[in-house]
Amino acid sequence: MRFWGLPIGLAIIAAPASGQGASPPPISVAVPNLAADTRPLGDERKYFIFHQQGASLDQARTDFEYCSRFTVLGGGVVFPAFIPLDSRPVPANPVNYDFGGHYGLTGAIIGAIIAGPLERGKKQMAMMRCMLPRGYARYRVSEELWKEINGKDRLAGIEVLARLATGPVPTTPRVMP
Repeated sequence: MRFWGLPIGLAIIAAPASGQGASPPPISVAVPNLAADTRPLGDERKYFIFHQQGASLDQARTDFEYCSRFTVLGGGVVFPAFIPLDSRPVPANPVNYDFGGHYGLTGAIIGAIIAGPLERGKKQMAMMRCMLPRGYARYRVSEELWKEINGKDRLAGIEVLARLATGPVPTTPRVMP
């Protein structure tokens, strides 16, 4: 009697979903014109888009959806454990004020300042590791345009990135991996 929900849950999981296998309808989004963007280009290691000559929009959309899964997995950036410089024994009950673990209030403030760039870098590296072996090339863009593209919700951002990846070759410089 305690597991009465188990058969119902298994039946729901096993039942085919309506429309399963059909791709979702494309989202209507405005794709920025890279040639018209006159803003200065951002750092090539941080602000770039992907492009593949001859790729279909459906394939690019599938690639970006697959690779973007790796950017949302996992927790935040993990800092190394605290090890004191001298060899004093650690007390049995150390005082912990929960201001960023063992780093104290100053460490929590510094961690809050650098967490955003570290998180962005982690996401960019995950996308690079996934998209470059699939044949995509990186092209520089301005920081403002990159933030505009990636600041949207996840599905709209994927649609814009997929359209840019299959559109004309960007006029901005190519970034070598």
